[in-house]
Amino acid sequence: MNEKRSVKRSTHPEAVEAQVGRDAVCVELSDGRMLSFPLAWSPRLLYAESEEREIVEVYPGGMHWPLLDEDLSVAGLLAGVPSQESGESLERWKALMDRRRAQRAADGGIEPHA
Repeated sequence: MNEKRSVKRSTHPEAVEAQVGRDAVCVELSDGRMLSFPLAWSPRLLYAESEEREIVEVYPGGMHWPLLDEDLSVAGLLAGVPSQESGESLERWKALMDRRRAQRAADGGIEPHA
């Protein structure tokens, strides 16, 4: 994220790059801003294993974590809106993730995402 880039001025900044840390996600926006938010804003990211969080697809409107079935939008993050997922939905997702992790462990681990 330290390389020089031309700054795109826009009323609707786009995600350019994302880095996932141990406690937060940092997103570089097309207008030059850096946006950081705690993993706790997304219980799915908080619950995820670090290897699952590292596989993130960045697109202009936000980020997608394919192994976690999690999408976060730039607009929502700029508005300061954390996840609105219900506790019931999160518990179903956690059970699904536990099954997937068990299957991946049996198969030898996480495959690189194309």
